[in-house]
Amino acid sequence: MTEREQEEHRQRKILLGFLASAFTIVGTIVPFMLTDQAGTIAWSVGILLAGFTLGLLNSRTPWKFPLLLTAGYTIAGVLLGGWDDMSTLLMRLQLGATLAIPAVIGSYAGAVVRKLVRGRLHWSGHDTPRVARMSALAIGAIASIIFIKVPGRAGVLYAALLLLAAALYLGYHYSDRLYRWVIMLGYGIPLAALMRTVLELYHYPEANGLFPIELSLALIVSVLPVLLGTMIGRAYYNHRLHTHY
Repeated sequence: MTEREQEEHRQRKILLGFLASAFTIVGTIVPFMLTDQAGTIAWSVGILLAGFTLGLLNSRTPWKFPLLLTAGYTIAGVLLGGWDDMSTLLMRLQLGATLAIPAVIGSYAGAVVRKLVRGRLHWSGHDTPRVARMSALAIGAIASIIFIKVPGRAGVLYAALLLLAAALYLGYHYSDRLYRWVIMLGYGIPLAALMRTVLELYHYPEANGLFPIELSLALIVSVLPVLLGTMIGRAYYNHRLHTHY
């Protein structure tokens, strides 16, 4: 790396650090000043766009901004509301992580777009047929319908089990680039939950004050089963491969 490139790299890191710090400070302070649903929606969109910007600028560590926000919310909650014991601190930490969900979505979306533009992200491996990718997208859509239409915990359970089964199969048979299955299988539920929330907020502005928690639940239901399934599927594939040889 030449001296000029080193200087550009240093300036880039300074810019990223400044933006991340500014977004974190503003994003931490604003929620405590909001008084209506419209402000909450605007704040959520702003956090998502801030994360997207940071993800575009640096796709290697998209987790930093959500982590900073989680820490910021937790510290602010402790300073303003105090904490009596460890359970209170854990509750504030959980709330902070929930509020950072828009930052997670934005940061990783920006990182994915950056990698796609630079040609570092590929949806298909050497032996992955198109039908496997189309099937994953279809299963993700079916899981979202189950999540929305089946009432109560049954819908959450059935959708998670469907994603887990699909991820196990795809992780075993197509074990390269597992991140694509997280996107192709897991996109449906968060998207459906987001659309439902937007419609509810549009028609009944005061009816849904817990939508960040609902969106975080949707992410958990979609991402965790897919991650678990693909990792187990790949591990089983590698085990059988080593056993045969």
